[in-house]
Amino acid sequence: MVAAACRCVDEHRVAAGCADRVEAAVAWLRPHFRRPEPHAHAADYLRGLIADVERKNGWQLAEQAGYAHPRGIQRVLAR
Repeated sequence: MVAAACRCVDEHRVAAGCADRVEAAVAWLRPHFRRPEPHAHAADYLRGLIADVERKNGWQLAEQAGYAHPRGIQRVLAR
């Protein structure tokens, strides 16, 4: 029996592809926000979802984005 060759994709290439798609989603969302701050919070939330964060909750995603408090990210999710 001959083993099949591994067709796995390198995780760095997968991450780069995800990052490109997130940036496309961020650009697509821009017209749906009146002010730049909520748009920035939504963009940081999306980037946090693909980041190397142990738990994907408001506090840890806010810390990943550099915020002192998760209010901005939670406000975007609540609305």
